[in-house]
Amino acid sequence: MSDQLAKVGFMINAEGYSKSPVIRGTIQNEGCYVQVQVGPLVEGMGESLIERSYSAVALIDTGAATSIISRRAVQALGLTPSGVSGMTTAHSKGLPVEAPHHRVWVVFENGSAVGTTAVEVDFGARDDLQFMIGRDVLDFGRFVYRGKQNEWILDFSAS
Repeated sequence: MSDQLAKVGFMINAEGYSKSPVIRGTIQNEGCYVQVQVGPLVEGMGESLIERSYSAVALIDTGAATSIISRRAVQALGLTPSGVSGMTTAHSKGLPVEAPHHRVWVVFENGSAVGTTAVEVDFGARDDLQFMIGRDVLDFGRFVYRGKQNEWILDFSAS
């Protein structure tokens, strides 16, 4: 991922949500999924966070340096790119591709909210997938994969 991406780098607990910092889920055959709300990151909004939001099923991807937002979610939110970067993906065969990026909030079911820069991609046939959570967001907590228990844990109290 290019150094051109501005890491937003902060987390708050949004009003009106559960205050538990821990989210748990069951490991699916395809990976670890979590429901999130994604919205445009608007400077100076404080804890009101999201003026409009998009409910998304997100895959937690510990191999991704940055989070990814689907083209469909970008269009639904009416986002304007904050820039364009070169990046490599599993499908680009090691060659960099140009992709727009957007400043967004990611709000979890427990109210933990992380502001970040997400890269826009077309997930193609993966209609169910609208967002991938990368290490840019995971850095604010602790992600635990408990394979024998068929469980994952995302703990934002550890940040």
